[in-house]
Amino acid sequence: MIISLFRTSHPTSYLLLPLLGVLLRIPLLIVDVGTSHVEVLSPVEQYIVSMPWLNCLVAGVLSGVLGIYVNNLSDQFGFLDRVSGLSGLSFVVLSTWVPEAASFSFSYLSLGIVLIAFQQLFSLGKTGGLPQVFNASLLISVASLVTEDLLVLQLLVPFAIVYFQTIHWRHFSVWLIGLVMPMLYALVWGLYYPESNVSVITGAYSLIEWDVFNQFQSTIWIWRLVFVIILIILAMQSFRKGLTKNTTRIRKSFLLIMWMLIFSAIAIVQTNNVFTAPYILFALPLGFMLSNYFFYSKKRVLSEAALIGIVVIELANYWL
Repeated sequence: MIISLFRTSHPTSYLLLPLLGVLLRIPLLIVDVGTSHVEVLSPVEQYIVSMPWLNCLVAGVLSGVLGIYVNNLSDQFGFLDRVSGLSGLSFVVLSTWVPEAASFSFSYLSLGIVLIAFQQLFSLGKTGGLPQVFNASLLISVASLVTEDLLVLQLLVPFAIVYFQTIHWRHFSVWLIGLVMPMLYALVWGLYYPESNVSVITGAYSLIEWDVFNQFQSTIWIWRLVFVIILIILAMQSFRKGLTKNTTRIRKSFLLIMWMLIFSAIAIVQTNNVFTAPYILFALPLGFMLSNYFFYSKKRVLSEAALIGIVVIELANYWL
């Protein structure tokens, strides 16, 4: 029933996404998912997180708004055969796969910037060129000023250039300019205002620090990894068909989504557990892939059961 509703382009499906985001975060009202990093949050974040009902409401609505944007990307670039709300649904449902990421943080805002960057990258397959390369690189760097772990997404830009454009040195020059500009601004700002804390100044190089594998040694994370692997296997069958049946542009877009999944996983591995953006970011490419399964599945009952199962597992995850 839920998937049948979101398979259409009815406006109701868009209105339901923020509501669904809030409902999936109701356990935040009664469960402490852990705020050991609260001391590094900004005063605004601390204020919202300190009130469970406000935390649930703001984070849920923001995830719904991001879901609407994700859905618009899918419709704009034709990731599914027709307009539907399944990409947004998949993203909102998967955005709480790690309970710690369900709470509000500025990570949601940085992910909004990243989504605009992804729109620029996908547009390279249509009429894009140097401006889109620069915009994507610049936006990802700006997002990394808020959440340093997102800097790894810069690796998507050269892949997009190779897939969608005739390779020329100007594309890579523009990419590097867009990458460096926000960092130079942050560096100058830090020199004039040493008391300010711009994460990219002190933390951008944490991409080479791989001492965070300890987080994956817990039983909880083992179950989460198993859960993610099952989702990927579930999504890959329909997603693989899309790689063979669609137009060249959409096939290349799908390949870029797969790289997005890989780089999101890298961001999770190297995250310092202060920022939750990589966990939410991982839901973006996985949501695109899973929406293909929900859309093309011929056994509606099984796809509905899979969606309900995902929601039940994620809700249970709050108490693990």
